[in-house]
Amino acid sequence: PSYPRHPSALAQQAATVNALCGGRLILGVGPSHAPGIEALGLAYDRPALHMREYVTVLKALGNEGRVDFQGETYQVRTGFACPEASPFKVVVSALAPLMLKAAGEVADGTVTWMVGRNTIANHTAPRITKAASAAGRDSPQVIVALPVCVHDDKAQATARAVQIFAGYGQLPNYRRQLDSEGIDQAGEIAVVGNEDEVTAELQAYFDAGATEVIASVYPAGDDSRGSFARSTALLQALANG
Repeated sequence: PSYPRHPSALAQQAATVNALCGGRLILGVGPSHAPGIEALGLAYDRPALHMREYVTVLKALGNEGRVDFQGETYQVRTGFACPEASPFKVVVSALAPLMLKAAGEVADGTVTWMVGRNTIANHTAPRITKAASAAGRDSPQVIVALPVCVHDDKAQATARAVQIFAGYGQLPNYRRQLDSEGIDQAGEIAVVGNEDEVTAELQAYFDAGATEVIASVYPAGDDSRGSFARSTALLQALANG
């Protein structure tokens, strides 16, 4: 979450990690949700503007090691040295139109959670791509994170997801995305089925505009270890081509 962390502090941490991992870091940031931020005694104020300015500072520090920025929510003049550092990519957890516009204009893409493929195809991917294009920037990454379970009993796997992920449907930002998909329970968005069915469903997300899919594996049935192993085996095979 961005509100509790100053972008200068996060930039130094990200630069260090990026140096250690050979420049492969893709840093995901987002404003989180009002209940969680306000529980810390912080104001969840103007999240799209906050995120735009946050990422602007973050990217400047990541690219140049210094920043002189005077905005509405941040006024930052600072820098740091990390000899092995290289620029790192920043993706934003953008759901609403203003956040997607900001992400397209100042970040390297978006990362979503609990967002269905119809929303990706008709809302997320076209909005962020249009914003990036209008700003003269490269095509953005659209990283889609989803619960995944390879299981022969789809009803059982979905029922388990409904139990595990029930809380997400209570958060307004996610609720809007689920409603746009016609989904009642958050867990119903999980990708479930046998190997062929899960493979086809994941491919459908790429066809909808995802550039990358992150699978959050969860178990179903009596054999949790076996369930995990089956899901991860498929995902490894898909990742290896």
